[in-house]
Amino acid sequence: MGMAASRVGIYTINAPRTSVIGPYRTNPNYIDIAKNIGGNYFKIPQADWDAMSTAEKIFANKVFLDDAVERGDTFSLSVPSSSVNPISDTAEEIKYILGQPSKFGKINSGYSLSSDEMQLNPPN
Repeated sequence: MGMAASRVGIYTINAPRTSVIGPYRTNPNYIDIAKNIGGNYFKIPQADWDAMSTAEKIFANKVFLDDAVERGDTFSLSVPSSSVNPISDTAEEIKYILGQPSKFGKINSGYSLSSDEMQLNPPN
């Protein structure tokens, strides 16, 4: 079991139906918003994150996304999707959740982007 496998699950599960994603270096960031609304968010302590390889980081983040998709969470975005840097981790998360090829792979989730670009909604 690699370092990532031992760190999977180091994220907060507050609300079983809402997860928040978005850029980390914004004010407020996705964690602040998640805490404010009682949503789920992905967070690994900085020292642990810094010690992880790129592959381990991708794996841990993918587990968080897969768990949220499996629960049928709505993903709230901390910023409109159109303002997300297209080469950022947030862009990769959005593509993955929407079923487009990404660094996390590709899933057939059935999620759709809301018209205000602030939510990724599960299939009905």
